Amino acid sequence: METPLSYFNAALAMAAEAHRGQIRKGTANALGLPLPYITHPVAVATLVQRYGGDEDQIIAALLHDVLEDGGPAWREPIRAAFGAGVLALVEFCTDGVPDAAGHKPPWRGRKEAYLAHLRAATGPGLLVSACDKLTNLQAILLDLTEIGESVWERFTAGKEGSLWYYASLVDAFAGRVPPPLERALRRDLVEVQAISRGRNAQDLESDIKLAPNAKTGKTHHMSASHKGEEGKTSCRYAGNLLIRMGNLVGDTGIEPVTPPV
Repeated sequence: METPLSYFNAALAMAAEAHRGQIRKGTANALGLPLPYITHPVAVATLVQRYGGDEDQIIAALLHDVLEDGGPAWREPIRAAFGAGVLALVEFCTDGVPDAAGHKPPWRGRKEAYLAHLRAATGPGLLVSACDKLTNLQAILLDLTEIGESVWERFTAGKEGSLWYYASLVDAFAGRVPPPLERALRRDLVEVQAISRGRNAQDLESDIKLAPNAKTGKTHHMSASHKGEEGKTSCRYAGNLLIRMGNLVGDTGIEPVTPPV
């Protein structure tokens, strides 16, 4: 009899195979040992569970980068093992699939298209995607506090392009993911922006007004009551392995792999 744990283990094994040999650039420790790429989807799955995700969403979180980094040949293995619903969630999170030569369309166009996709979207994929982006923001924040501005050298779009993208993502998720997740996204965005601009996080937060959400028409921002609860400094992340696991590097900085025949 299949259990949630057995499905999780099967998805973890598939993701590990799809990401075999891939690492997260910039994660090498003092001994020169980098993190295997698989640690990132595990971190995302952890957040999906934390913020109320169901089994399909947690499985999709483990597999969310398989198509993007491994290519379209992984679609059928995902569907066969976990069903069309999980495949749809993985496709929801995918902003570009490599061609036969392993190339994707240009970064800016892909990100603008993905933002448009998020703004028009509804359903369970929003939670998975938001947890992926929160994992990345947490990693950026930790690395900014540890190594400073050089973290932006890892990113395809550099500092300005990356800050634009994450501000746009937080706007796109506003009002459409669980409130604690939305607060976490905004809190970490504000801290990343503050460090990057050399400003105090509370002062910067008071200046930021997110655009009205396309679905609700409301402007979403963190209230003063949340600042004391959620506005802790980035030192709270020190020693958190899952955040380090989720270290974002440019697009991915990894080579696609071939799925099993």
